[in-house]
Amino acid sequence: MDQLLEVLANNEQPVSLSRLAEATGLHPSTVHRILASLQGPGYVQRTGTGRYRLGGRVLELAAGIGPQLDVRRESLPVMEKLRNRLGETVVLAVREQDEAVCVERVPGNHSLRVEVAPGTRGALHLTAAGKVLLADAGLEACSEYAHCIRLAGGTPHAIRDLPRLHREVERVQRTGYAMDSEENEVGVVCIATPVRQGGGRVLAVLGVCSPASRHRDTWIPHLLEAGRRISRQLGWKVK
Repeated sequence: MDQLLEVLANNEQPVSLSRLAEATGLHPSTVHRILASLQGPGYVQRTGTGRYRLGGRVLELAAGIGPQLDVRRESLPVMEKLRNRLGETVVLAVREQDEAVCVERVPGNHSLRVEVAPGTRGALHLTAAGKVLLADAGLEACSEYAHCIRLAGGTPHAIRDLPRLHREVERVQRTGYAMDSEENEVGVVCIATPVRQGGGRVLAVLGVCSPASRHRDTWIPHLLEAGRRISRQLGWKVK
């Protein structure tokens, strides 16, 4: 079991069953049985293409090792400062299979604000956080995702074709942030940026959600700096 988790931890992209068997020296049927037992508790996730990655439960356990890995604890003070500066709801999300899942949030201080409860999920191609995660995974993984999901759901503003999704992912890779312009919910705009750990791997995504009428592009530099600040606290040497 520990061999499988180590191989998954050392690969940023999802890993096939045959590759896991080869890397660990275990029979494929044994690997499949162990992975099946790890999926239920959330230690391992199986993608739509039949490959495997570490699950959200591993993040939760890692957070207990020490403050340097506790992304929620490190993020919360920065999230509160960002909320106080912008006045809008600030969220922290992680990837679980083909969705971005909110694990922490600081509500905006307006009476009319975007409500995002912990546990809220959204498809990767429909959400700003999800686009950051797709950009981190790369174009090949993005294509696999689109083939599996068929880019369904969302509003009339949502991305519906792979070339447009690829362009959006490449833009996120260049700029360091993603935007959901009323694609997941009409009237709501979200922007998001990665939170990285020591080796540069994206551990979570920091985002700001607001009514479309209040969104300002001038918030983006503040969001980027907040993401870099949390990443530095988690050991990433910002370039």
